[in-house]
Amino acid sequence: MTPQEMRQAVSSWLRIRAETGYAAANPATSAEADHSALLGRLLDGKAPFPTPPPTAFSYPWYDLLEQPYQEWIMMDPWLGERKEAGTIVFQQSRWQILETLPDGWRVSHERLPGRVWRLTKKQIMGNTVNGPREFPGWHLEEERA
Repeated sequence: MTPQEMRQAVSSWLRIRAETGYAAANPATSAEADHSALLGRLLDGKAPFPTPPPTAFSYPWYDLLEQPYQEWIMMDPWLGERKEAGTIVFQQSRWQILETLPDGWRVSHERLPGRVWRLTKKQIMGNTVNGPREFPGWHLEEERA
């Protein structure tokens, strides 16, 4: 990346932060720049999305939008009865339940209108110090029309 492209990436980052209102609550510090997934994305020469993707553990889940996505989730999802009925939380992100299935749910996210995923219970093969072992887990896969 040339110095001019780097300046453009930083300029875009500052503009996007201002346009979304994020800059008002979070000043652009060196720590903010060091931890910004958006700035890293821009410096890698990738375009920003029109809206931020859902997060996974407070970090933008760009892979969810950029590739045919399947994810193995080790932690059990949390149903949102206490906060918001009809929702489920996994990877620390709240999703809307569209349908309950025998082995999971069909879900969508407010930032991704029209896109639907299946979250289903599966056994996951993993490696331990004692060799391969099955673990209970969850599989997230986008439905394709």
